[in-house]
Amino acid sequence: MHQWVFRSERHRTDVPPISTGIKFNCPYCLARKREMPGIGQKVMFLSDSQIGHTGIRLDDSSLGPCIDQFTVRMNYESKFRDRTVNRHIDLYIIEPFNLPPNWAPPLSLEDTLAIHEAMLRVIDLRCIEKIKLSDSIFPVVSACWFTRSPVSGKDIWPIMIAHGFEAAEQNEFVKLFDFGFQLLVRTQGRAPIKRKLMKPFSKGRYLSKKKRELWIQHFGHD
Repeated sequence: MHQWVFRSERHRTDVPPISTGIKFNCPYCLARKREMPGIGQKVMFLSDSQIGHTGIRLDDSSLGPCIDQFTVRMNYESKFRDRTVNRHIDLYIIEPFNLPPNWAPPLSLEDTLAIHEAMLRVIDLRCIEKIKLSDSIFPVVSACWFTRSPVSGKDIWPIMIAHGFEAAEQNEFVKLFDFGFQLLVRTQGRAPIKRKLMKPFSKGRYLSKKKRELWIQHFGHD
């Protein structure tokens, strides 16, 4: 599972691309606001094994005051199994949950997260290290290749625009992305998997029938 990027203090949420992504309703950027849900509010997780699942904030006042953690009960758990959430470790958004933005690629939450976090690396390279586009987009290309996402530069470009890229860079980005992606596939394997195309921000379908049955047997949910 691709983990989200922890950005240093010099990449605070009040500077692009996070602030730009929030304007374009990016859930991964909204999650970095690290807001505390109210008791009874529902949260959706955007990283780790809970990605795409929701939970309800519980009244955990009996555990003592805590400004960085809170307790939720996941939608698939019994009333006796709760989970502690850390605002600075877990990536989540608070209801109401908006529809996927029009820039979202036709991929799962997991695969889009991988692309989003790689894009942050690209923007950091360009803004902080002053590296030109042709020398900085490899993280995005490699993320799409590694997740075997069946996408092209045109599919990925909208997410870049939504996070501050200039429209004038589209042709160069698409050309570089497609070349780099095909080069990795031809030399390193891991061809794209067509069944990974799905409704934007869906929960991924990665488990075989047998593996899913085994998972449910052990954990009681899928």
